[in-house]
Amino acid sequence: MKNSWDNSLSENLQGFEQNAITILLEDETDFSFWNSIFAKYKPKNIKLVTDYGGKNRGKQNLIKTNLHSLNKNLVLCIDSDYDYLQDNSMFAKSFLFHTYTYAVENHKLCPTNLNNLCAEFLGFEVSQYLDFEVFIAQFSEVTYDLLRYHVYFLLTNNTNFQITEAKLNEYFSIPETENETYLHDNGKHYLVEIAKKIKKVVKILDNKSQNIDFQEVNIIFEKHQITKNNCYLFLMGHPIYDNIEILLKNIAKIYARKHHDKTLQNKQLKEHYSTMTGIYKDIEVKIKDKLVDNHLRCLIYSNCLLFDKIENDVKLFFEKF
Repeated sequence: MKNSWDNSLSENLQGFEQNAITILLEDETDFSFWNSIFAKYKPKNIKLVTDYGGKNRGKQNLIKTNLHSLNKNLVLCIDSDYDYLQDNSMFAKSFLFHTYTYAVENHKLCPTNLNNLCAEFLGFEVSQYLDFEVFIAQFSEVTYDLLRYHVYFLLTNNTNFQITEAKLNEYFSIPETENETYLHDNGKHYLVEIAKKIKKVVKILDNKSQNIDFQEVNIIFEKHQITKNNCYLFLMGHPIYDNIEILLKNIAKIYARKHHDKTLQNKQLKEHYSTMTGIYKDIEVKIKDKLVDNHLRCLIYSNCLLFDKIENDVKLFFEKF
């Protein structure tokens, strides 16, 4: 497999490692993501800081307090959110790194990596149940118009479109279930339900809004290569991540139940697999843990285009300083 990291950089780091690097993060949940990227270079004195307390919490306060103080020993790592799509000049600032996708969570949902996660964790080809490369592409297609409207209203500061994380969670909702038919045809049942909700919202927006010109939005989408197949990378990350996690749990539970039932039919194996039901108890923990670090596959295999852009930014940082 291809590895995008240039090992020859180690010589350039020898002097730099004598200086401590403080890395400011938005939240504790971002630690694993950014640590894995910077730690690849093995500098000796990296300190990731997430605990600011009180009013200093949050992205905007973090930027306001530190943006003009950044240097080679104090860097800031943030989620791009929708700010990046609005061509915010802040992202050209030295010593500031960002996700390019909406958030850290979007990077963990590379569909190839989700397929591999299932194969390694459950020991089967994911296509037996659901191919995430197909599912994520179709999910992106049904949510594409929603993203176009969202970006348009952000650009125009139009208050007609107020969408919250809770609302997106409702639109993208995947219920916990062990109904295997919901996985048929690469999760078509879920996609149909999500599409119904999105179409309803978009229809309301169409009726409310007159003479909308999406030209500026189209230019932004073209610039950032946002398509109907990949817009999941630029939508608000948490609602997608949380529901994909539920979908992974559903797949794992269905597999565990079927495997357990099959082994119980063989009396000789019954005693050996008497603890098989224990799989149910720890599936949620195992899936959650593996999904949290699923971005590491992007790091190792260089199979995530926007993740490579972050790597290149960090690489240039160490080459220069």
